[in-house]
Amino acid sequence: MKLLRPIALCIVLTAPALALRLGEVEAPALLGLLLFGAAVVAASFLLAWASRCSSSSPGRQPATSSAPSTPPSRPVR
Repeated sequence: MKLLRPIALCIVLTAPALALRLGEVEAPALLGLLLFGAAVVAASFLLAWASRCSSSSPGRQPATSSAPSTPPSRPVR
Protein backbone atom coordinates (compact mmCIF):
# COMPACT_ATOMS: atom_id res chain seq x y z
CA MET A 1 0.00 0.00 0.00
CA LYS A 2 2.88 2.36 0.78
CA LEU A 3 4.26 1.86 -2.73
CA LEU A 4 0.98 2.76 -4.40
CA ARG A 5 0.55 6.14 -2.68
CA PRO A 6 3.03 8.07 -4.87
CA ILE A 7 1.65 6.45 -8.02
CA ALA A 8 -1.92 7.29 -7.02
CA LEU A 9 -0.91 10.86 -6.21
CA CYS A 10 0.72 11.25 -9.64
CA ILE A 11 -2.38 9.87 -11.34
CA VAL A 12 -4.61 12.23 -9.37
CA LEU A 13 -2.42 15.18 -10.37
CA THR A 14 -2.38 14.15 -14.03
CA ALA A 15 -6.09 13.37 -14.45
CA PRO A 16 -7.52 16.94 -14.48
CA ALA A 17 -5.16 18.08 -17.24
CA LEU A 18 -5.91 14.97 -19.24
CA ALA A 19 -9.65 15.58 -18.84
CA LEU A 20 -9.23 19.17 -20.01
CA ARG A 21 -7.23 18.10 -23.05
CA LEU A 22 -9.52 15.25 -24.09
CA GLY A 23 -12.71 17.17 -23.34
CA GLU A 24 -11.48 20.19 -25.32
CA VAL A 25 -12.60 22.47 -22.49
CA GLU A 26 -11.22 26.00 -22.30
CA ALA A 27 -9.82 26.80 -18.87
CA PRO A 28 -8.70 30.20 -17.64
CA ALA A 29 -5.01 30.83 -18.25
CA LEU A 30 -3.86 30.58 -14.64
CA LEU A 31 -5.89 27.43 -13.95
CA GLY A 32 -4.60 25.80 -17.13
CA LEU A 33 -1.05 26.72 -16.21
CA LEU A 34 -1.39 25.16 -12.77
CA LEU A 35 -3.15 22.01 -13.99
CA PHE A 36 -0.81 21.30 -16.89
CA GLY A 37 2.25 22.21 -14.83
CA ALA A 38 1.24 19.75 -12.11
CA ALA A 39 0.59 17.09 -14.75
CA VAL A 40 4.05 17.55 -16.28
CA VAL A 41 5.76 17.35 -12.89
CA ALA A 42 3.73 14.26 -11.92
CA ALA A 43 4.52 12.55 -15.22
CA SER A 44 8.23 13.28 -14.80
CA PHE A 45 8.17 11.70 -11.34
CA LEU A 46 6.46 8.61 -12.76
CA LEU A 47 9.03 8.33 -15.54
CA ALA A 48 11.93 8.77 -13.12
CA TRP A 49 10.47 6.18 -10.77
CA ALA A 50 9.95 3.70 -13.62
CA SER A 51 13.49 4.29 -14.87
CA ARG A 52 14.94 3.71 -11.43
CA CYS A 53 12.88 0.54 -10.96
CA SER A 54 13.94 -0.88 -14.31
CA SER A 55 17.62 -0.17 -13.73
CA SER A 56 17.70 -1.56 -10.19
CA SER A 57 16.25 -4.99 -10.94
CA PRO A 58 19.22 -7.33 -11.41
CA GLY A 59 19.10 -10.02 -14.04
CA ARG A 60 16.43 -8.36 -16.12
CA GLN A 61 17.31 -6.81 -19.44
CA PRO A 62 15.35 -3.81 -20.72
CA ALA A 63 12.92 -4.51 -23.52
CA THR A 64 14.76 -2.54 -26.18
CA SER A 65 15.71 -3.49 -29.68
CA SER A 66 19.29 -3.61 -30.86
CA ALA A 67 18.24 -2.47 -34.34
CA PRO A 68 18.74 1.22 -35.08
CA SER A 69 15.58 3.31 -35.12
CA THR A 70 16.63 5.20 -38.27
CA PRO A 71 18.07 3.73 -41.44
CA PRO A 72 21.75 4.44 -42.22
CA SER A 73 22.43 7.38 -44.51
CA ARG A 74 24.53 5.25 -46.87
CA PRO A 75 24.40 1.54 -47.66
CA VAL A 76 26.33 -0.72 -45.34
CA ARG A 77 28.73 -3.03 -47.20
